[in-house]
Amino acid sequence: TDLLLKNIKRNQDTLFGIEHHFAKITNIQEYRQAVPVRNYDELLPWLSQMQSGQGNVLTTDEIKLFEPTGGSSGGTKLIPYTEVLSNAFQRGIAVWLFDLYKNYPKLLNLKSYWLITPRTSMQQKTEGGIPIGFLEDSQYLGKIAPLISDIFVNLNIPNSHQNGVNYHYAVIRFLLETKNLGLISVWHPSLLRLFMETFEKFSAKIIEDIYQGTLSNTDSDKKITVGKPNKKRSLEIQKYLNDKRFWEKV
Repeated sequence: TDLLLKNIKRNQDTLFGIEHHFAKITNIQEYRQAVPVRNYDELLPWLSQMQSGQGNVLTTDEIKLFEPTGGSSGGTKLIPYTEVLSNAFQRGIAVWLFDLYKNYPKLLNLKSYWLITPRTSMQQKTEGGIPIGFLEDSQYLGKIAPLISDIFVNLNIPNSHQNGVNYHYAVIRFLLETKNLGLISVWHPSLLRLFMETFEKFSAKIIEDIYQGTLSNTDSDKKITVGKPNKKRSLEIQKYLNDKRFWEKV
C-alpha cells in the first residue's frame, strides 16, 4: 500500500493522474474507486500519446523504450519501459539468478543463451522516435549482465535469417553447434516450442549444415557459409538423434 500511494503521489500531475484525481486519493479503496481495471486496448488513448513522444501521460518518468510482447494473445502490444521499471525487473532477476546458480552451480561452467526481446527485423521506433525493443538482450539485465557475460552465447544471425521460420532454424542450428550449453532462457515458452518443432522438421538439414559449416534457407535450396565445417559435432548430434535423452546428451 505504501508503494502504491507513493507512486500515486509521484504521478498525480500526469494526464492520467489528473483525469483520475490522484491528488485526492489517500488509500487503496479510493484508488480502486477512481481507477477501473482496464485491458491494453482500453489504455491505448494514453499509450498512443506516449508513443507519439508526449511526456507526463501515464508517468512522470522518461520512456526509455517500448518493449513488444510476443503477440500470441491478441497481437503485439508495446509496453513502455522506464528506468524505474527496468531497475525493478533487474532486482527481481538478480534474486532469481542467485537462486538458480546457487542450486545449480554447474551452470556457471556452462554456456547460457538468453532471448528476451521478441524478434523484429531491425531496430524500430515509434512515430515519436522512441526505440521499440532492446538493442541487445544484455540491456534488459543491466548491471547483472557483465557478471555473467563470459557464459553468454551470442548468435550472429545473418540478415537473411532474421524473420519467421528461417530465424527459428538459424537459432536452433547455431545452438546445437554450441557445446556445453546449459541454459536457454526465452521470453515465452511458445518460442521454445517453435525452436523444437523447427528442429524436428529440419533435423537432417541442420545436421548437414553443421557438418558443412553452412546455413540453409528453409524454403529453398539456397545456403550460405557461416563458419568452418564441424564434422565432429554433426556426428555427435546424429548419434543421439533418436535417443529419448537427446537434449541432455547433446
